[in-house]
Amino acid sequence: MKWRLTFLPEAEEDFDKLDGSQKIIVRKALAKIKPTLISSLCKLFVMPAIFLPIAAMMGFRNEKMVAILIMLGAPTTVSCYIMSKNMGHEGVLSSSCVVSTTFLSSVFITLWLFLLRQYGLI
Repeated sequence: MKWRLTFLPEAEEDFDKLDGSQKIIVRKALAKIKPTLISSLCKLFVMPAIFLPIAAMMGFRNEKMVAILIMLGAPTTVSCYIMSKNMGHEGVLSSSCVVSTTFLSSVFITLWLFLLRQYGLI
């Protein structure tokens, strides 16, 4: 499936103000939006959905459960960008994951805290 990306007029003006190398980086990041969203959702939703019930069955409650949630649902660290650059990659996907998980983690951590409280685990 091919998606055609169109910008709002205001965004088109801002995009035109960028110099050539910045436009290339933005285009590369937009081209990798699908793997970015998939990896972000795996990090923030799938991993906690798998391991929080396991932690609950093992008897973790209250502060320990919150600590496990933070370890599982925290945003991707900036060090992954540095590691990918050192391994010879462009770093576009890793930097996009850092930004998206940082943005989305506030929503997902709040959701997980709500669910844990509803089930009486915290």
